[in-house]
Amino acid sequence: MTPNRDGDWFDGGKYQRAHYHTWTVQDDYTSDMWKALFQGISLATNSLEDIEKVNIQKFRSLKRKRPTLWLS
Repeated sequence: MTPNRDGDWFDGGKYQRAHYHTWTVQDDYTSDMWKALFQGISLATNSLEDIEKVNIQKFRSLKRKRPTLWLS
């Protein structure tokens, strides 16, 4: 049993162009790749900016308190 492709396994030739490395600007392989790449770079840059804003001295001055257990 094979999936129904309405008689068209060609899909406009996009998989064939990817296989033969003849893709065009209109194919989503190239544009999606660049979008994902730059989104990852943007997220990494935002994370670095957030980390630089953290005041380390504030966290060092906090002492961990142990909870007091009351036995009755």
